[in-house]
Amino acid sequence: MLYAVLRTSWTRTRGPLAATTTTFLRPVGVSSLLAGVAATATRRTFLTSARVDTPASSSSSKSSSARTTSKDKTAKEKPKAKSAEAKEKAKAKSAEAKEKAKAAKEKAKAAKEKAKAAKEKAKAAKRERAEAQRERKEARKEAQRKKKAEKAAAEKAAKQNAKNPFRKPMNAFNNFLQQAFKDATPEGGKYVVPAGSDMRTEFAKVAQKWASMSEEEKQKYAVDPKSFQEYHEKVAAWRATLTNKERKILKSKSKSSGIRGVNLFFKDNFPKSLEGTTFADVTRDLRAKYNALSAEEIAVYDERARVINDAKKEEKAKAKAERKAAKEAAAAAASAASA
Repeated sequence: MLYAVLRTSWTRTRGPLAATTTTFLRPVGVSSLLAGVAATATRRTFLTSARVDTPASSSSSKSSSARTTSKDKTAKEKPKAKSAEAKEKAKAKSAEAKEKAKAAKEKAKAAKEKAKAAKEKAKAAKRERAEAQRERKEARKEAQRKKKAEKAAAEKAAKQNAKNPFRKPMNAFNNFLQQAFKDATPEGGKYVVPAGSDMRTEFAKVAQKWASMSEEEKQKYAVDPKSFQEYHEKVAAWRATLTNKERKILKSKSKSSGIRGVNLFFKDNFPKSLEGTTFADVTRDLRAKYNALSAEEIAVYDERARVINDAKKEEKAKAKAERKAAKEAAAAAASAASA
């Protein structure tokens, strides 16, 4: 009978009997021995049921160990393969996430660029609108300036055209009056009113002298009556060529020309009372009497009116000069006070 030594080990993981080995001997037959050789001894622990394969000493044990090693290798490779596959998946997923992040970043960048371009476009459009508005404003101002200049030029031309281009002939009294003042003026000088007198008094003296002259003496200063007729014909033809605007200017000038001789005639001859008559009748009668006056008599009233108008003009000019001087003095005082 053969005795085989079978070694069975029980291992404790904890406690005082840990890492101890117990050996048992028993007789076995050949067949049992061969079967035992082909079998795989097992090792168990007290606290677990995990099975641990131990290699056999025979060829069967070697093949079994090889299969066990192959299984163990396969079992080890599977987690490795799974781990590699998981890593690949994770890597692919990470790469995909990176690509998505990159695409999102590119998209955000493109959106930002688009927003920036839209903003620049809006700014450019705003500048263009502002420039167009400024150009329209300048065009309106230029049109207004042009219109104003054209209006001023038209007014100036109308005023120029409304001036009587013909000189009215002087009557006998005017010629005598001109000659009388010319004789009283020093050669190359200007007429000076004598001390203690005025222009009205001197004019009255000349008019009195004219009234005391005979018709023969007055005839020396007379003018051809045809010249008056020609003058009035020329003025009538000229007035027919005027426009409505020029006529209005001419009419306004005649209204603002001051006192006229006919006004003085009406003032001197208008009755103090209208008893037994009307204003229209008195005016009509005075107009008829004025038209019946001779040229010399009308010239007397016209000259009186001219003297009055000249005196008013001098007063206006003097008042204007005084206002200007007062304004300049006030400005000088203000400048001195500020300094």
